Amino acid sequence: MKVDFKNMTKKELVKSKLKHILKKNDSIKIGGRNVTIIEITLEEKKSFLNTYHIQGNDKSNIFIGAYFGDILVGVMTFNSKRNMTKNNKNEFELSRFSTKLGYIISGLASKMLKFFEKKYF
Repeated sequence: MKVDFKNMTKKELVKSKLKHILKKNDSIKIGGRNVTIIEITLEEKKSFLNTYHIQGNDKSNIFIGAYFGDILVGVMTFNSKRNMTKNNKNEFELSRFSTKLGYIISGLASKMLKFFEKKYF
């Protein structure tokens, strides 16, 4: 019997989101202050999003990662070359935001956005 890991992973993502909404999860809780935000490689972004984002990888051109020690626990991506922004300087689109399955990181989105703002504005 062949197991379709891709679909199984997405099923687990949906289960995890439902557990979180119902406050029934047993995930590792981390404060946003305990992670380090850096730009990551294209390969790190692709791998992470294909594993932990319901839509998978994107065609973004800016990728930011959050590390808890040596574990990549979050990714946020942005586009600056979309049709709606291609002629406007300093306009970006937030394309993806995802965290690693089994982790809850309070304040992560705002910390990643602040990193992005400081770097690109």
